[in-house]
Amino acid sequence: MNVGGHRITNDDLVAIIGSLGLRNVSAYQASGNVLFDRGDRAVHDLEHLIETGLNGALGYAVPTHVRTAEELEAVLDTQPHVSAAPQPAGKRQIAFLKVELSPEQISELEALAPKSDQLSVVGREVFWWPDGGLSDSTMDWAAINRTFGPLTMRTRTTVERITKRFSTA
Repeated sequence: MNVGGHRITNDDLVAIIGSLGLRNVSAYQASGNVLFDRGDRAVHDLEHLIETGLNGALGYAVPTHVRTAEELEAVLDTQPHVSAAPQPAGKRQIAFLKVELSPEQISELEALAPKSDQLSVVGREVFWWPDGGLSDSTMDWAAINRTFGPLTMRTRTTVERITKRFSTA
């Protein structure tokens, strides 16, 4: 995982998260995807626990975005742009926000997308289908992150794989 120029291994990340009292902790890929049994803890409480724990262990802030297995399944069931014509050439992306945006913020965010891209906001997720590679896009995700709060982005394929791991764990 690489956060703001800081690097941490999956083993170290799993150890830190496990030290917070979470069970069945595992990492998926080297991008900060952590799976664990949340028990009966609320998502907001888990985000605070993990952010505080990572800050204490690493010495810098690491915004976290916790989703339950059910929430990830619902994200995958949301299929904006599937019938979009023409279909963009890039990989479908899902950006996870900490909070839902207001209707005004959604309009502002959607207005930032290049006309050739497809972008929709549903709940705490931004569904983005760029018309090309990420490095070719004119979307300013750093500015979006500053304006609408911390976000993290994964390809739809990665979210599908994580969700599959939940269902077989």
